[in-house]
Amino acid sequence: MIAGAPSSIEIEAALWAIRLNDGEPPAEQQTKLDAWLAADTRHRGALLRAQAGDRQLEQLREAGPIAVEPAIAPSRRRLLAGLGLGAAAGVAAIIAPRLWSSDTRLATTLGEVRRVALEDGSSVVINTRSEVTVSLQEHERRLTLVAGEAWFDVKPDKARPFIVSADDLKVRAVGTAFSVRSGEGATEVIVTEGVVEVQARGLHSPARLVAGSRGLFPAGGGKPVIRAVAPQAIDGALAWREGRIVLDGQSLTAAIAEFNRYNDRALVIDGPAPKRRLVGAFRANDPEGFARAVAPLFSAQVLTTGDKITIRTHRAIMETS
Repeated sequence: MIAGAPSSIEIEAALWAIRLNDGEPPAEQQTKLDAWLAADTRHRGALLRAQAGDRQLEQLREAGPIAVEPAIAPSRRRLLAGLGLGAAAGVAAIIAPRLWSSDTRLATTLGEVRRVALEDGSSVVINTRSEVTVSLQEHERRLTLVAGEAWFDVKPDKARPFIVSADDLKVRAVGTAFSVRSGEGATEVIVTEGVVEVQARGLHSPARLVAGSRGLFPAGGGKPVIRAVAPQAIDGALAWREGRIVLDGQSLTAAIAEFNRYNDRALVIDGPAPKRRLVGAFRANDPEGFARAVAPLFSAQVLTTGDKITIRTHRAIMETS
C-alpha cells in the first residue's frame, strides 16, 4: 500500500459512519454491518475512528455554519472532516458538510477528489475534473453527472428512488453502490453493491447490473457490453478514490492519458509508443515517479521541464544521438 493513503478498511468504515449517523440501520443493513465487523479485527477500531470524526463535524456544525473549503494543491494532505479519512496519496480533498439543500452543484478541479454526504444518508465521491448536480425531492432523488466520474453509495429508500443521469443514460438504484464515468465513446457503470437498472438509448427495457459487474453503454445508442468483473479489477478501476492509478494490462499511451487527468505536469511520449502492456499501482499525483519506474521497460529516457515530463523511447534516443 502507498504510504499515507487510506486503506480500503478506512474507506469502508467512513461509509458505515455515514450510514449510522442518522440512527440505527435497518435490519438488513445491520446484518451486513455485523458481518463486516466480524470479518476483520481491525474493522471495529476503524469504524470508531470514523464515527469520532463524524461527531467532531456535527459539533462544528452546531457551533455555526460550515463553509466549504476551496480546493487545495494536490501536493498537500488534509483531513476529510466528518469521515476520518485523509486525502488519498496527496490527491486534494476538501471539507464538505452534509448536504442539506436541493438543486446543488458539486464540482472538482484538476487533481481534486471530493466526498460529500447527502441529506438522505447517501454519499457521493467525485473524481478529478468532474461535476454532479443534486436535486433531493420529496418523491425522488435525482442526480446528474454533468462531466467526469463519480461513485455513489445509496441509502435505501423505496419511497424515494435514487436516479443518476449521465449522457443518454438513467441509472436507477434503491440501495446500492455504483460508479458512473462519462466518456467520449461510451458511458461506464460499475456496480460494487446491490443492483441497478440502466435505461439507455436504443434499449427496449432497462439493463440490470448486479454487484461485481461493469457495463459499457455506447454513446448515441448501440448494444451495451455488460460483463462480470473480478473483485480486484473493480478495486483497480475505483482506486482513484484512494489517490491511486492501478494498471492491469493498459498500454503506455492509455496509462499516460490516465495520469494526465490528475496532474498539471503533463506526461508525453517522444518517439513511437511501445506496445508492451503495463501492470502495477502508482500514486495518481506522481507522474514523474511513474515515468521513471516504467522507462527501463522500454529502454527509454525521462526528461523533465517545468510543466512537462517526456518519456523518450529507444528509437527517439537513437535518432537524436
